[in-house]
Amino acid sequence: MAAGCTHRSQEVVVVQEYPERDGVTYDLACPGSPLIVRVVSSSERWRVEARTSSARDAIVVIACGPTRAAALAEVGRWWTCQEAPLELPHLDWDAIERALSGVSAV
Repeated sequence: MAAGCTHRSQEVVVVQEYPERDGVTYDLACPGSPLIVRVVSSSERWRVEARTSSARDAIVVIACGPTRAAALAEVGRWWTCQEAPLELPHLDWDAIERALSGVSAV
């Protein structure tokens, strides 16, 4: 995706995509909180890292799976289960998956 392009899925927008040596980082605009999602290939497994910002005190959730979609689903499950106890921002993980699918991230 070229700089400045966006892909919309419901209320979630993929704002920017940053290719890296071992994966890709995506900046998403989500209602309630921005989100940075990094997708990395790691020796026959996929690792997905979701964070609320690049700040030192950002909320960060990391999960691995046999596919990018499986790793993202695990991040979403953990986030949803911990949303109330840890006071995490509410995020629509189905909309996040659709937005990332739209740019072939999962």
